[in-house]
Amino acid sequence: MNSQQFISLGWRPFLFGLCIAVQGVVLSTASPAFSNCNDRMPCMESLKDEMQNLGSIYVIAQNQQESTLFNNNNIYGVLNSPSNPTQFSLSKTTRLTYFMNYHWNSGRGQAPGTMWLTHQDGTTYGPWQATTEPGQGGVPNAYWIVRPNVILKAGNYTIGDSHPSSWAHNQQSGSRGMSVLKGIATSTPAGNGNTGAIDCSQYQGMERILCEHEVNGDNYRP
Repeated sequence: MNSQQFISLGWRPFLFGLCIAVQGVVLSTASPAFSNCNDRMPCMESLKDEMQNLGSIYVIAQNQQESTLFNNNNIYGVLNSPSNPTQFSLSKTTRLTYFMNYHWNSGRGQAPGTMWLTHQDGTTYGPWQATTEPGQGGVPNAYWIVRPNVILKAGNYTIGDSHPSSWAHNQQSGSRGMSVLKGIATSTPAGNGNTGAIDCSQYQGMERILCEHEVNGDNYRP
């Protein structure tokens, strides 16, 4: 972790002040790294060393940019009921921040349902209840949107939609349902079961604290 990453840790600098105020007495119980934290500079160096060690656990999402993971949406006329599965691949572990399926439905839109992802090994992420935004010309419920903020492992995925008969597609999309997914490449801890939730119980001390704050969104906003 470089100095810029260390400075850009959001709420984490608060821990420096806390550490200085109590002179390491309280924080020494959170991690062995603080057991000799008896004055200002050793305390700060101990916390810095502890946070640098986290580099092997995960990369702070703030220091990375959201990018498009998949997008077969286009401006051409569409039909309903795609005949081919909508699939995409991830080369690395990624935090899914945005997921959209397009339901033009001949200008009528479609009341929102659920969306999900299925990994090649059978693991399912979701289903998530969608919210909607109007489409071209003010068509209601055209864009089904979820913001899952879950960790996806690398591999091949198939996109699921609870109302495929109104899911838009065309020749340009390869007769696959139109979708857009965005996310942030990361190396966060492994997911828990089929929910994509991060399991912080495998860590101790400061590693546990920082993991739990990451999961609770203290360091990330989609």
